[in-house]
Amino acid sequence: MPGTVNEPLSFAEIFSLILVLLGFSAAVRDAAQAWRQDRGAVLKTLPLMAVYLVYGAAGIYMTVRLLDGPQPSDRAAALTAFLVAWILFGIVWLMRIIPRTGPVPAWIGERFGFADFVLLLTGSAGLGYFVFGGVL
Repeated sequence: MPGTVNEPLSFAEIFSLILVLLGFSAAVRDAAQAWRQDRGAVLKTLPLMAVYLVYGAAGIYMTVRLLDGPQPSDRAAALTAFLVAWILFGIVWLMRIIPRTGPVPAWIGERFGFADFVLLLTGSAGLGYFVFGGVL
C-alpha cells in the first residue's frame, strides 16, 4: 500500500523531492542575498515559498495516492512526467511572482507563455496516459 511507513520511496518520489528542494534552495539563496538589499521583498517572498512547498507536497501526495503497487515502466514514466511538469510549472510561476531585483528571464515571460503550454501539455499527457493506460 502506498504511503506506508516501511515502504521505500520510488524513483518518481525521490526525483520530485529533489526538484522541489532544488527550487526551494534556489529561492532561499536568492532570499539570503536580497535580505541585505531589500528586507521588505524577502518578507513578501517567504509566504510565497511556503505556498510553493505546499504545492509541491500536493503533487507528491497525488502521485503517491495514484500509485497502487508496482507499475509497468510506461505508466511509471507517464506519472513521472506529470510530477516533473507539476513541480516545474510551480517553479515557473514562483519565479514570476516573487519580488525580483532583475527582470524575469525571457523564456519564462511575464504571463502565460510557451513554457506554461509545454509544461501543462506534458503534465496532462502524463496524467492522462497513467489514468487511462494508453487506451486513448
